Amino acid sequence: MQYIVDWVTQIIIFIFIGTIIQILLPENQFRKYVEIVLGLFLLLIFLQPIVSLMNISLDVSWQKMEQILIPENVEENIGWNGLESERDAYIWNESKEILIDEANRQLTGQVIHDIEFIMEESSLQEIVVYMDEESEQFIHVDKIIVNDDTSYSTQTDKDEKLVKKLQQIWEVNDVPIKVKWGRRL
Repeated sequence: MQYIVDWVTQIIIFIFIGTIIQILLPENQFRKYVEIVLGLFLLLIFLQPIVSLMNISLDVSWQKMEQILIPENVEENIGWNGLESERDAYIWNESKEILIDEANRQLTGQVIHDIEFIMEESSLQEIVVYMDEESEQFIHVDKIIVNDDTSYSTQTDKDEKLVKKLQQIWEVNDVPIKVKWGRRL
């Protein structure tokens, strides 16, 4: 009941103030614009109870919908950690593709096939680059060994120059880069 009394009081006060403004305004072309603005404000005051009723009903409806759709233990059901790890994996995959494209454009004679990021907690510890000579893209395979790191040959002098070049291209001087020759198994 108090809400209705406050609402009617607002209407009366606004009509009183609007009438005083109209009396004080001289007869010119701006008067009709002021009257339009005052009329719109009066209309908003009249619609205030309906708008507030709709807001209450929308809030109540939203709360009911949340209770139905989202259970109490939302964190367990959604698995925020899973979503974060998927997002992080996507970001690392996109970063990997960008780094490979950028390096392959600037390297001559070598091709990067894959990059592996070695992470410890949330920090990057090492970048492992899997490379081939450009002329060795198509080779005959006699034997395939799965998960054996000894299948990569090492070329230390060439690797050091290549690592410096990759650090320069990727602008990563504080993360060690390890080069493995051959395709990643």
